[in-house]
Order: sequence, then C-alpha cells, then structure tokens
Amino acid sequence: MAYVSGPYGIQYEQRSGDNETHRAKWVVGVVLAVVAASFSFMKIKKATSGTQNPPLEPINVEAVKNASDIPVPPPVREPAIGKTHSGRTKNIPTPPPLVPEAASRKKDLNSPSSPTVELNPTSSRTAKTSAKANKDPWGRQIDEWLEESQTRSTTDRNLLERLSTAVREKKTSLEIDSLEKLCQRATLADIKDPLLRRLGELNMKLFLSKEPSRWTTDVTVKRGDSLKRIAREHGTTLAAVRTLNNMNGTDRIAVGDKLRVPEFPAAVLEVHKSLKLADLTLKGKFFKRYAVKTDPVKTRVAPPYPISREAGPRTRFAELKISMSPDDLLEMDMLLAPGSSLVVTEQ
Repeated sequence: MAYVSGPYGIQYEQRSGDNETHRAKWVVGVVLAVVAASFSFMKIKKATSGTQNPPLEPINVEAVKNASDIPVPPPVREPAIGKTHSGRTKNIPTPPPLVPEAASRKKDLNSPSSPTVELNPTSSRTAKTSAKANKDPWGRQIDEWLEESQTRSTTDRNLLERLSTAVREKKTSLEIDSLEKLCQRATLADIKDPLLRRLGELNMKLFLSKEPSRWTTDVTVKRGDSLKRIAREHGTTLAAVRTLNNMNGTDRIAVGDKLRVPEFPAAVLEVHKSLKLADLTLKGKFFKRYAVKTDPVKTRVAPPYPISREAGPRTRFAELKISMSPDDLLEMDMLLAPGSSLVVTEQ
C-alpha cells in the first residue's frame, strides 16, 4: 500500500476503489439530470398544449334554419408565456374569438338583397305539364301521339315532331305539308282519320283566305264579263266566286276589279258507304273529309255519277240516299261544279 501526497502536503493512503466510486457518482448524477430535464420538458409541453383551441365540429349550414342556432365556441385566451430580461411577465395579446363561417354569414342569409333559391325537383316537370295543358285539343293530341311513338319508325316520329313544331309556331303551310306526308304513311293508318280531318280544316281555311293556294287564281274583270261567265270559263260555280269575294246579295262587278276564282278544281267526291265518310279531292289531291249518312240498302255502289247543271250535288244525293249537314251541303254546292263526279264505294 502506497502513500500519496494530497493538497496542502497531507499524505494519505490511496485505495484501489476510490476512482471507481467517483466515476459511479458522476454517471448517476448525469442520469438524474437528464431525467429531471425530461420531466420539466414534458410538464411544459402539457401546459402549453392545454391552451390550444379545441377543434371545431363541422356545421351543416343547410340544416340550420337560423344563424342564431349555430353554436359559437367561447373565446380562448392564450396564457402569458415567458419573461423579459427584467424579470417581468411578458403579456401576449388575446386573439379575437373564433367564429364559424356560417355564423359570420348570418347577416347575408337573412338579408333580402341575397335571397336563397330553393330547388324544386318537380318544377321542370310541372312547367312542362302546365305548358301541355295550355295547348288546344289538337296540340294535346299530337303530344299524346309523340309519347306513344316509341314503337313507330324513325320517319314517323320525325314527321310527328315536324307537325308539332308547325302547330306550336303556328305555321299553316308547314302544318299542311306535314299532314300530307303523314297521311301517305301506311304505318300511320291508325291515326289517319284525325290527320285527314285536320288537313281538311286547314285546306278550307286556306281556300277561303286571301293567301295564294293551288286551287285558286286571280282574275281581272274585262269588258263584257259577268260572275256567271267567269265561273263557267274557270270550271267552277257561281257560289264559289261569290263566297271567295265576299259578294253577298249582289253580282255587280266593274271593269278592272280583281276577283279570286277557283281554277278548274275537277272535284271528285268519294263516299264510303260502310264508314259513313266522304273524301273530296280537288285537282287530284285530297281536300277535305266529311261525315255522311247512307242507307244500307238504297245507297248503291256504282261507278262515278257525273255532276251536271241538270243534276247537281243535291239531286245526286237524293237519288243515292246520301245526306250531309246543312253547312256541308253548302260547301258541296260551292265545290262540286258541273263536270265533277260522285263515287260510292262499299268500304
């Protein structure tokens, strides 16, 4: 065992375990310092995290009827953190309270200058139904055909769409052309009767109007002309000339007058005995359909009966036991001029 000289000249006996003991104490001290520092850090972190704003729950603005019903979290103030070099506590200004976006829009939602729009899923369907209800019966009939046209050919559907457009835009010439094409379609036999009846109404309306048509012409009165002579020269009736020129009760005309006259209509009236219908053609084209009454026994099926000055329409109807309404008879007097013919079929 050796002696060593320590501070102040004091000698002591050195032990083998002194260095190990000193080293162990140093290690323990370092570990305790680390543990203490970690504990302090966790305590500060916990205190700091506790002052953060709590997460806001999502708010369904549409579900809230009044902005006053939207929950607004209480204002949160940040605690004073840290100190200045002088030892005084450093005050951090308190931020303004957080307000949800929906609450900030409360004034806008209740303001009349920014009205809300309520979407109605049935609004378009209701508008369509209302527009359909405002149409005339003929327009509603076309709509029904279009709704049921899925089993028809593309050509039939296109023609029906064309007809609907003409009716909606009130284009008479386009409607007449569409009806004529539709009546020629064999696949539309189930709706041919109403198509023909509508076509007849429009043809008569055009015939009596001042618009140009395929059946009429304009004539200038010359010296020596009379209404009867003009009617005979153009293969029509005196009643037709009077009707087209609104001449009621007088046949007086003057040289230079403009008259509207049917031009050689070559009318043919085909009576369908079983169907109790009669179709009138002018210049080889369908003009109008009429309802008639026939006698199952006395109305004979026969070849064309000529219309002459001696045997006019009313005389032929009486012979064949065919009757029509008074208004239709007046139209026959006007359209079935001498040289026209009447046909009776079994159909």
